[in-house]
Amino acid sequence: MSKYAEYEQSRQSFGINVLGTLIVEVEADSGQTGFAVTTAGEMGCFIVEKHLSRFVEGKCVSDIKLIHDRMLNATLFYSGSGGLVLNTISCIDLALWDLFGKVVGLPVYKLLGGAVRDEIQFYATGARPDLAQEMGFIGGKMPTHWGPHDGDAGIRKDAAMVAEYREKCGADFWLMP
Repeated sequence: MSKYAEYEQSRQSFGINVLGTLIVEVEADSGQTGFAVTTAGEMGCFIVEKHLSRFVEGKCVSDIKLIHDRMLNATLFYSGSGGLVLNTISCIDLALWDLFGKVVGLPVYKLLGGAVRDEIQFYATGARPDLAQEMGFIGGKMPTHWGPHDGDAGIRKDAAMVAEYREKCGADFWLMP
């Protein structure tokens, strides 16, 4: 969308944040709950309530892969296996894994095969990677404002912006334009 002048400065200007948040909570007969959050908002809620809930309600929480497969295949005709529908399915998956871990008394990482590292490194996404660095993140993913439609001049502007943040943040900070 950055090829349109009125949208080039911010992804929020063209509505990337318009969907809102979808919160999924699944509950076992025991009363234990699993919880997850994604971007999908009211549309994702509609998909869960009107379509996907039939694949979850009354099912055994240990059948996560089967539940996922059924949800995915049942939505292919209107999702193309991506976008908002996949976000919604993934949110249900995460809530089910959260619940399953609680039911069996294990953290999810152990259910998935165990720890593969001692710590996790995080980067932040936003227009100011220098602020991400100040907050202690290992890196910053930043939007670029110009693209191929802006020709060489646009690419030079993006390169200059990245160089400016490289100078501010230093060589050891992950910078992802």
